[in-house]
Amino acid sequence: MKSRGPKLFKPAKTTQKPWRDTLDILDLCDDGRGLARRGGKAVFVRGALMGERVQARSERISGRYDEAVATQIDAPVLERIEPRCRHFEQCGGCQLQHMSEQSQRDHKARRFSEMLSRLAAIDAVRSPLTGQCWEYRHRLRLHFATHKGQLQLGFRASKSRNIVEVPGCQVLRPALTAALTRLYEHKQSLQALRSGMLMLAEAADRSISAHLTLDRRPGQSVLNRFLAEFANAATGIALASISVSGERVWEHPEYPNSVYPGQNWQFQPDDFSQANPEINSAMVNQVCAWLDAQTDDKVLDAFSGLGNFSLALAASGAAVTGIELDAAMVERAKANAATLKQLRFVQADLFSDSFRLPAGINKLVLDPPRAGAAALCRVLAQSGIERLVYVSCDPATLERDAAILLAGGYTLREARWADMFPQTYHMESLCLFERVVV
Repeated sequence: MKSRGPKLFKPAKTTQKPWRDTLDILDLCDDGRGLARRGGKAVFVRGALMGERVQARSERISGRYDEAVATQIDAPVLERIEPRCRHFEQCGGCQLQHMSEQSQRDHKARRFSEMLSRLAAIDAVRSPLTGQCWEYRHRLRLHFATHKGQLQLGFRASKSRNIVEVPGCQVLRPALTAALTRLYEHKQSLQALRSGMLMLAEAADRSISAHLTLDRRPGQSVLNRFLAEFANAATGIALASISVSGERVWEHPEYPNSVYPGQNWQFQPDDFSQANPEINSAMVNQVCAWLDAQTDDKVLDAFSGLGNFSLALAASGAAVTGIELDAAMVERAKANAATLKQLRFVQADLFSDSFRLPAGINKLVLDPPRAGAAALCRVLAQSGIERLVYVSCDPATLERDAAILLAGGYTLREARWADMFPQTYHMESLCLFERVVV
């Protein structure tokens, strides 16, 4: 008879039940949630501010921490205000509308200063770049889907893929808000397409363009009927293109590119462009001031996109090279730079460990996505580039990459954060690094 061996002890499975409790909020996390302790376990509480006592309900329970939402504020702090948008608690777009504008900025400033302190560069902090806190966005993404025969159009709900209809978004520029209102009045024109995403963008002349990304390819007759209905219903919104799985299935034959507000370059509604033109212009001016490009300089713009920084830097007369991975954006950037002989754009993978800097570069700006630019920073740490500006949309990857540059002999001279997305916890950062000359 085959031996079964010794019996091993198996602890009984424990089921962690949903809970409701009174919590004291001890701190405010980077993402704007309050931090509490319950039985010694960390709890991240959505909608709670530091110093408050709240009634909370669990939303997610895990071994190391719980996530919860504040259902009642028993002892509010002075920083709390009434959210301006009635969709605030459902929509996932804004996280900080229950904080005063100054409190939001104080929270971001604290995060920025703490990061620089960990890098031993707190003396580099300068005043932030700020602008208006409402009606600032020039673009948006709307999701749509048909559910039980009814079309839903709006933003993703917080912590969910559900769609929240928001016909009056408070952070959109006025022309974009008006377009959104018209779109909701005629949203049924989208129903035949079943589901997808609609991108809207406002240009410098306040015209509105749109791009559709569909989850599945419609038949030609369905597509033709939609195009006719949308053109008649959504007046004032110019549909530029439609794509499915990254492939263009329709393009407007005569659609002209839009001009980005505050800058002299063109874009399409599905291109990446900074959401806040006012802050973007301030960032461009700061990058140009810090790099101080002269006619004998050779400047590299890494992650150049459509030429947001390249075009402004080339206006100084310096030779500028923009590097971007997306081939389509490289071609559109070349069109934006058609009259500037000292500016060129090339395609290359800046995330690759095999990337090498073009010869002669002495100044550089990099503006990577949230993943940061660790591979490029390792190359820069071994380079002789005298001055560089790092523009970041994620403080965590900026801190990681800045440590690489500092270890490579750079000094962090000046640093500013930019309030690109008021009413949210997101922020942009700009850091000037100079090589230490021995």
